[in-house]
Amino acid sequence: MLDNVYIIKRQSQVKALGAELKLSIIRNLMEEPLTCQQLADKLETSKQKVHYNLKSLLEEELINQKDGIGNDKEKHYRAKARNYVIDFSLGNEISSELNNGNRALIRKIIEQEHGLDLGRIARGIVNSSIKLKPEERVLIVTGRFNMPLVEMIQTAVAELGAEATILYRDQDFLHEKHCEFSLEAFQRDYDNFLRLLSENDVYLYLNGESRYISCTDKAKQQVRQDAQIKSLEIIKARGIRVVMMPGLLNDALNEDNIKSEISFWRALDVDYARLREDTDSMIKEFYDNKEIVVRKQGSEFKAKIHSIFGEYGSFGESPYQSFTINLPGGEVLLIPQKGSMSGTIRGSKAYINGIQILKPVVEIENNRIVKFRAEKQEELIGTAIEEGGEDGAEIALICLGTNYGIETNCQDLQHVNKSKGLLTVYWGNNTMMGGEVKGQLEWQIQIEKPIIKKR
Repeated sequence: MLDNVYIIKRQSQVKALGAELKLSIIRNLMEEPLTCQQLADKLETSKQKVHYNLKSLLEEELINQKDGIGNDKEKHYRAKARNYVIDFSLGNEISSELNNGNRALIRKIIEQEHGLDLGRIARGIVNSSIKLKPEERVLIVTGRFNMPLVEMIQTAVAELGAEATILYRDQDFLHEKHCEFSLEAFQRDYDNFLRLLSENDVYLYLNGESRYISCTDKAKQQVRQDAQIKSLEIIKARGIRVVMMPGLLNDALNEDNIKSEISFWRALDVDYARLREDTDSMIKEFYDNKEIVVRKQGSEFKAKIHSIFGEYGSFGESPYQSFTINLPGGEVLLIPQKGSMSGTIRGSKAYINGIQILKPVVEIENNRIVKFRAEKQEELIGTAIEEGGEDGAEIALICLGTNYGIETNCQDLQHVNKSKGLLTVYWGNNTMMGGEVKGQLEWQIQIEKPIIKKR
């Protein structure tokens, strides 16, 4: 199976592609594996000439060579990928053009080669997920990476006759805000946000970059916490619909990133009515049970259930409807009863401030972390607890994924935790859903395919 993209990184590779015959060979090998003779016949040239060019392309690692296929014992050749792209870092003077070119190619791959209509998916978010109405107002907070989605949502909003306001916050701005702004400027920025929030009907927080920027100033942390409390008051008073997107549409041009983005769009390309039914079905399994016990390869913890919600990836009339939805969505949200949770959480991964923590283990007593360790980046758990403030060690939510559109082998932790069969433990703030935990930093530990007993 061909990769989506192959990056040409050496000057010698660029030089090897300078001949029209070599380009024609690669174009044919993108379509199917071919022998030297088959290529010669297709290109109407000598086998000797094709063989010479194949040797050059192999030396530069621009094509692959395969043993005989079926009854044909002659060697076959195959292209590296469906798309070949020159890494513009070969010429720094034009490297500024790379991002736009990357994004256009990524969209081409997703739409033309994987059959996903991104414009239609964006309209589905506006009409079926957010359920926006004509003349409603939408506040969108975003950074550079998620602008491709924001631009499509903005178009869909305009088509509907609604209005969108974009508050742009990229990594450079966030770093300046958290590290360089005076306390007064920091406060004014939050005051401006609260003013804008109060003027809108829907709030889309698509600013995944914020997870990569820490705020260690205690005074600024207090301003941020006060602003969070005020924003929740405004949201509840005005009935503002809140939409969150934890991930990023990173425009790096590599196979892993493209696969991750394809998984993201497929997770959004769902039947929201079906997702709601699947989530409600799982809620009913837990609703009459007051306590759960979770076990999985060293993990064993129990918790009493305080309340339960459905995060459907859309808004609706269900009695279990969560106050916020996610893009992509699909989870059963369990708020643990205060002081009822204890045991050991041993996860495959954790995700803190944009960094993946491998094999974290945390010991829980009375819903709070009392000990922790990890295979790598262990110190970041301590940092997250400290940055989270007074409730930084206290668990906010236990969540079970229900999104059937997310592949279980998806490597993006921010998307895969909505997949069926995954349990995620969250730290952060649950007050919007009636809880009492006011952690200032959201982070998570993921457990794959746990055994859950209900009591």
